Amino acid sequence: MTVMSDERPTTLTAAPTTAPVARPRLLLRDLERPGAVVANLGPNWFSTVMGTGVVGGAAAGLPVAVPGLRVFATVVWGLASVLLVALVAAWAVHWLRHPAAARRHASNPVMAQSFGAVAMAVMTVGAGTVLLGGPVLGVGTAVTLSSVLWGVGTAIGLVTAVWIPYRMITEHEIGADGVFGGWLMPVVPPMVSAADGALLLRTWTRARAGRRCCWPATRCSG
Repeated sequence: MTVMSDERPTTLTAAPTTAPVARPRLLLRDLERPGAVVANLGPNWFSTVMGTGVVGGAAAGLPVAVPGLRVFATVVWGLASVLLVALVAAWAVHWLRHPAAARRHASNPVMAQSFGAVAMAVMTVGAGTVLLGGPVLGVGTAVTLSSVLWGVGTAIGLVTAVWIPYRMITEHEIGADGVFGGWLMPVVPPMVSAADGALLLRTWTRARAGRRCCWPATRCSG
């Protein structure tokens, strides 16, 4: 812009503007926004809880005495518990904000099998609770929480064991090359319910008989 005066014209130059420098995002850098992390959160993520919890439960049930093994098993069970709580919360947000994407998971012949992992993740953490949670939560709280998780996991497992195979037969289009081991996922939870239920039943029976239960729950003394 030029300003005219009695002496000579003066040209005013606008100050250069500096574009804001965007800070690089190391985590979730490929997402348009951080909230999109739950946009495609499928049930397959519950396999991480299932696998982690199995490690803790197996370590607690080993028939050998290894220094630090009990602590290791408890830490792994705690990690699985935290993962389960975080995933349940994130999956709830996924269903609320992206219901269409959530329903598409059940329509996918591959992803649908992972609904069985939800039930097994819940029951795996429940089994770890009765095996390892006594010193941390208290015996009564651990048994109660394990019973609740067993009931919830059993209910989900009974649904997936019927619902997913029914959808595979009536709705999914599966070719001969689409057969894979994941088909076992929806129908395995009832077997996990039976195993965990036996563990809980043993604990309840000994508690009613007035025996003092030690930890793990399979080792009780009268």
